[in-house]
Amino acid sequence: MSGISIFDKTAQNFGRLDETIQVSRDNALNINDEVTTELIYEDYEGDVKKKGAINIKGLTFNNDFAEIIISSGFTIGTGFNTSAVYGLSLQADGKVFAGGGFTQYNDTPVNKTIRLNTDGSIDNTFEVDPLLIANCYFIRVDSNNKFIVSGAVGVRLARLNADGSVDNSFNVGTGCEQQIEGIEIQSDGKIIAVGFFDLYNGNTVNKIVRVNTDGSIDNTFNTGTGFGAGPTQNCYDMAKQTDGKLIIIGNYSFYNGSARNRIVRLNTDGTLDNTFSIGTGFASNPEVIVIQSDGKVIVGGAFTQYNGTTSSKIIRLNTDGSVDSSFTTNIGTGFNSSVWAVSLQSDGKIVCGGLFTSFNGTSCIRIARLNSDGTLDNTFNTGTGFGIAVRDIAINTSDKIFVGGEYTEYNGNTRNRIVQLNADGSDNTITS
Repeated sequence: MSGISIFDKTAQNFGRLDETIQVSRDNALNINDEVTTELIYEDYEGDVKKKGAINIKGLTFNNDFAEIIISSGFTIGTGFNTSAVYGLSLQADGKVFAGGGFTQYNDTPVNKTIRLNTDGSIDNTFEVDPLLIANCYFIRVDSNNKFIVSGAVGVRLARLNADGSVDNSFNVGTGCEQQIEGIEIQSDGKIIAVGFFDLYNGNTVNKIVRVNTDGSIDNTFNTGTGFGAGPTQNCYDMAKQTDGKLIIIGNYSFYNGSARNRIVRLNTDGTLDNTFSIGTGFASNPEVIVIQSDGKVIVGGAFTQYNGTTSSKIIRLNTDGSVDSSFTTNIGTGFNSSVWAVSLQSDGKIVCGGLFTSFNGTSCIRIARLNSDGTLDNTFNTGTGFGIAVRDIAINTSDKIFVGGEYTEYNGNTRNRIVQLNADGSDNTITS
């Protein structure tokens, strides 16, 4: 037997998942605008029967029947216990990686890195050595389905096998002495890392390094003096174009001796790409960068100007580094505080998270969705939003939106540091 059936144990009705079933008005289970726990599902995989809670997506009364549109929810229970979820990454099969400073998930001890099944339960086939990475910031999946992880303590860079064990064929030696803030994986498997570090395995690299598939430093990557040594010159994020070129943002003023204020594009060999013209660059710090399918670049952060153009906390650049003026016009006054997370939907809409509480004068509490032209998407209804900062956003192929951060509530409901939202902004997370 296979498939999922919905069973209303009061009205004795069955239906298929993601279809509409009818419940009589007399047995409507006191349904409100939130979630009922009176509906359960039975999922048969072979001879194994599993049960779980159901989220109600919609409800309409038709004469004596309530028609209920039902979808399976993302069950987090008590969620993460402390600190924040800093990084989220999705596998092709829909499983969710989360990294951060936490030590528990749903009252189960975990250490900084976890993989969740599509229903929110812990994937117990994946377990990371608790001494390996602390305060995990990034998880990336390479072409061999191995996992590149980075953090703030220890060697700060590691490659894991499918079960979470350390891949000892990837030898980073002493690794980086300070934290990694961004990772990109090339098509040939080589890994580029940027961050706060000056050293990689004892070699001076000044905030950027490319390593071979065995973990050794790639000396053909010509970064020269890089972004400079010391604590005041740092990289915050990086994005890779389809041609392999890298756009790197941070709090720096030079790259390999050439003046570049907080944004730079590098050729695939590490040299400066002078065709990316930034003028005076950013007046204050950019924090996050993504590249659209058309090659245009979206940057979020704490800045209010780029190359003399006013643009508050978010901007879109053309492929040559110039300002996309139509986007800048449409964002109006922009965000009122920092943007720390940006993710793109398949339809080109832009989901943003961070510290902000408004966009162009409209209340948006730490999360907002913009249309592709930069205007606010008013169909994305997040209510009172998040109580504290959003740190990362990941969107799956069904346009379900995963949000990680420091918060403990979403739209007035307790949600500890991770939620799954539907495409309209409604909560698809279950805590019971």
